[in-house]
Amino acid sequence: MHQVAEEVQPVQPGSIIFVPARVPHHFFNIVEDLTTLVFFAPAEQPTGH
Repeated sequence: MHQVAEEVQPVQPGSIIFVPARVPHHFFNIVEDLTTLVFFAPAEQPTGH
């Protein structure tokens, strides 16, 4: 299972999960090996630019 903010989602092989910047999230009840591939994009611009 995966939680993003207050939303809980099941996770299975092939799942794609979007997590907005600065939103609390975590995996729980992991019963098998878990491998993740994480992308961070696009790069954020500093405030005031």
